[in-house]
Amino acid sequence: MERIIGIDFGTSTTYMNVKRYHGDQPDGDKFSYIPVMFNYGESSGYVASIVRENADGSFDFGEKAAEQLEGAKVYTEIKMLLESTDEAQRQTARRITGEFFKFLYKTYTQQATNLGGADDTEETIISYPVKWQKETGEFMLDAARRAGFKNVRGMDEATAAVSTVLCHDTGKDLRCADKPGYLMLIDMGAGTTDLVVCR
Repeated sequence: MERIIGIDFGTSTTYMNVKRYHGDQPDGDKFSYIPVMFNYGESSGYVASIVRENADGSFDFGEKAAEQLEGAKVYTEIKMLLESTDEAQRQTARRITGEFFKFLYKTYTQQATNLGGADDTEETIISYPVKWQKETGEFMLDAARRAGFKNVRGMDEATAAVSTVLCHDTGKDLRCADKPGYLMLIDMGAGTTDLVVCR
């Protein structure tokens, strides 16, 4: 079986879910997925995109990381800083993003045995803003690979969102058989808003 790991690294919140397939057929209901559970009392499938670098060099993540400690630095909206015009900010954001992806991978591997079979092949899909430069998108994919995720590929957030809508709403009169139709999707995030139109 193939295991797809989906990661939506958001400005304020990051989601990670798993879906398994037999060939091109989903395991179970086509709309179902398995959320990766995060610590710090946060809801399943997502974690706040906050990183705290402590004075001793250790890191904390999620809502727990929002608490300021003496000598610590709290990083929020890391995703937006990845395309900062300030080189120092951009490099810091890259370093912190790398630590955040290590945290995501560690959280995933701690639960991997509950997310499928030991012989599953794995593919990881990471979404990113449409407006991002190619270099920034490639950095994200590399950060995921360095963290340990396998067979990593990217997809812009608007395409990911509209693909989900089309998958979930097939058969609900979303598409008309007798004439062309258009679907406009507006994805309003904490840092960017994307619009996509499909015919």
